[in-house]
Amino acid sequence: MKFVTANPNKLIEFQTAIPNLEKLDIDLAEIQDKDPKKVTEHKLNEGANLIEGDFFCEDTSLELESMNGYPGPFIKWFAKGLEYQHFYDICKSKNNFNVTARTIIGLRHNNQNHFLEGSVKGTIVPPKGEAFGFDVIFKPEGSDKRFSEMTREEKLAVSHRGNAIRKLKDFYTEYNPYEVTKSDEKKI
Repeated sequence: MKFVTANPNKLIEFQTAIPNLEKLDIDLAEIQDKDPKKVTEHKLNEGANLIEGDFFCEDTSLELESMNGYPGPFIKWFAKGLEYQHFYDICKSKNNFNVTARTIIGLRHNNQNHFLEGSVKGTIVPPKGEAFGFDVIFKPEGSDKRFSEMTREEKLAVSHRGNAIRKLKDFYTEYNPYEVTKSDEKKI
């Protein structure tokens, strides 16, 4: 499988679940849109002009209920301008800590686009630890740990990205376009 990403942290999470990924280090242009599916679709269409054969990319959103779903797919840009403590402060000022994390995998298979979505609800908590992205402030429902306090395997078992990866693996199990052996895959 070919995974198009310029983000080494995303690659590590995907390779934890699917070790034999071929990384294509292409930073596809990202349109700005509130709809994460449109963002992902644009990446797929741009990638289709550059890449032969099947490939996939992904986009992740952080949707704060207190901000009517924002920053959503703009999280990358918000996080560049704000410290994660500010996300907590915003939620505290609104007395609403509810959040949804969402990953959309865009898959180009047989010249057709497919979309696989994984999401998880949780709460925004004060930042703790050092980790990838918003993991330091996200505590999934039913857990007493932030993503930043979990092992990669624990996180993938309950996270938005883990849910999307399982759908990707199910897609390839159903359509079997690649020869993937049991030793090539890890349970998540």
